[in-house]
Amino acid sequence: GAASHFINKVKNGVNQALAAPGRPLIVAHGGVHWAICSLLGIKNHSWSIGNCVCVHFHLSEEGEWVAKAVAKP
Repeated sequence: GAASHFINKVKNGVNQALAAPGRPLIVAHGGVHWAICSLLGIKNHSWSIGNCVCVHFHLSEEGEWVAKAVAKP
């Protein structure tokens, strides 16, 4: 369906950003944030965010993806 197509597009874009040298900074709308949370299986963080929220995604020591809002307007 449309949701799976969108998630695949986000996955492809994130993979392109990760293939580039250095740490990626992805600036996007809330739909992309939702898709990334879905792809990574985020459990500790709301998949819905407001405008201009910076979110840091990283692996925990246990090997699970974690998301944390690091800046809000």
